[in-house]
Amino acid sequence: MSKAKHLQLIEEKLHQRFNEISYEIKSLSLQDNEPLLRKLIDERRQILDALEEYGFDPTSGDGVNALTDRFVQAWVKKILMVGDPDELPKYLSDPDICQSYIDFLAPLSWNWEKDWLILVRPAHEMLVAALVDRGQKHILVFDPAAEEKRYDLLEEGTFFIARSIKEVNTVFNRHLLPIKRLHGVFCNYVPPSAEERSEINHTIKLALTKHQLNMNTATALGQEWVENFIRNSSFLEKTPHISELEPFGFETAIIVAPGPSLNKNINELKKFKNRALIISVLHALPSLIKAGIKPHIVVHVDAKPDERLIKFLIEKMTYKIPLFIMSSNLPSHFNDIPAEKTVWSELSGPLHKELCKFLDTPFPHLSGGNVSLYAFNLCAAWKLKNIVLVGHDLSYDGDTYYANSEGLETAIEVKHTIKKSWNKVDGYFGGKVETSADFLLFIDEFKNWIRTDIHAGIRHINCTEGGAKIEGFEQVPLRELMGIVPETPGNLELNLNFNNKNKLLYQNKFSTYFEHYLEQSKIFVEHINICTKILNMKKISQDQLEKKKYSEEELKRISGENKLLESYLVNLITDANTSNSGILNKMTPKEFYSKLRKEVFKLRSCIINCRKEI
Repeated sequence: MSKAKHLQLIEEKLHQRFNEISYEIKSLSLQDNEPLLRKLIDERRQILDALEEYGFDPTSGDGVNALTDRFVQAWVKKILMVGDPDELPKYLSDPDICQSYIDFLAPLSWNWEKDWLILVRPAHEMLVAALVDRGQKHILVFDPAAEEKRYDLLEEGTFFIARSIKEVNTVFNRHLLPIKRLHGVFCNYVPPSAEERSEINHTIKLALTKHQLNMNTATALGQEWVENFIRNSSFLEKTPHISELEPFGFETAIIVAPGPSLNKNINELKKFKNRALIISVLHALPSLIKAGIKPHIVVHVDAKPDERLIKFLIEKMTYKIPLFIMSSNLPSHFNDIPAEKTVWSELSGPLHKELCKFLDTPFPHLSGGNVSLYAFNLCAAWKLKNIVLVGHDLSYDGDTYYANSEGLETAIEVKHTIKKSWNKVDGYFGGKVETSADFLLFIDEFKNWIRTDIHAGIRHINCTEGGAKIEGFEQVPLRELMGIVPETPGNLELNLNFNNKNKLLYQNKFSTYFEHYLEQSKIFVEHINICTKILNMKKISQDQLEKKKYSEEELKRISGENKLLESYLVNLITDANTSNSGILNKMTPKEFYSKLRKEVFKLRSCIINCRKEI
């Protein structure tokens, strides 16, 4: 059967079951069988979720489906006979009330296995237990005053507790699958203040945006990044890791980004040549070259190919960058940037920790979502006293993305392809300015990072003179920064002793690292083969089912423990998760294991081909 025919059959079966449910609900509507009615309506929610991609409207027409829709919308509100929504949480110690409350709070289109429900300060843990019984897989309890003992009777792993905004982000960061829908509910009889409600809604929205951006990036580029890292390994093992570096000579760092406002004060930067450590993100370098400014450090972590920019820099640069800091997964043409010294880092949190462990190079994970945030946190890790932002508009000036478009043609083309959802935020000079979802997230990340321990005791100054305001930063015109930084001239000193002995140590550890992956991937494929063989059997015994279950658990364990493999497979796992809704599966188990084996073979081939040349 072709893929198109298979998908058409799935749609037909979903419509067929939806119609059957409508008639069953109509038949039960006059009977006193609430449990069965609830079960049907819950199944109806999940089928509606699956039908959304087909543009199905359950309210259209005048037939039984439209009639059932009106009945369901009225039935889920029956709990309101007990009291207003704000009063209901006081009754949540009653299991029956909990079930009716869930009827009311759950959206009519809902995937119990994939969608996330956030309970804000639930009045009683019985609500969590009832949701687990209903089949809700992802539950987050957000309660700053949560007591562990309140929930210790509930099954471990069926829900998460977050007491702070940081913990909310941590929970979502650990969730390695897409989140299509997230629903937050205030469920305490003490209603939240307008300020608290607004803050929590903002937190949830940003956490979801961050997760979606990370997932979109990982699924679109995950394989390419892993392959870049493997191809770069011969270069990386001869190049010091970021942990080997500690710059001296300055108390103040000025991080330069390419926002439109950079044109306002770029000439002022020349005065800080020997007064501050000038760190440029790569996309700001064309503007600095044009203005005759040589930065001390250039940082780049965006792994999108950009050969035009590298060609432009090579043609225009009359000097070598004293220090280039690169991500390990950049395409190889970025290695051609003229630099006196280069160090590398890994931006993916799990992979960063894995590499630091293998290389025995402990270093904090500093990624904040973009290159400026990475440089910002790097300055904090280096314990500089003042961190200054220039060119960080984090908003758009019409269709102008950068202060200077020369050399940035590829970056501008990428910007044009991204669908933007506009948001209004506080402006640097007051009023409101427009920003995109990703910039909104970065504004929030700056605000959150300065509150962390790594930034304690540091003075944060925003000298952008335009764009969005970043809460927690002093706003000072760049010309006035001269009165803040020390008058004594500084000189960059790079404490970087990376000799042949260090290189040999790195080479041995990289070899061990990739040998480990060849061994683990071999075991991984053996378990794929076991699952495939059993699935192809006409009659499967109980022993064989147990053997298949064990292999499935081993596949999860191996991929979870080996982050390079996990990163490489994220696109396939995401595709399988999206295709299979829990009602009908668009990707069969046989198809999944066939694709899984193909991907692991590709990863092994990449490792073998790249490492044999070393």
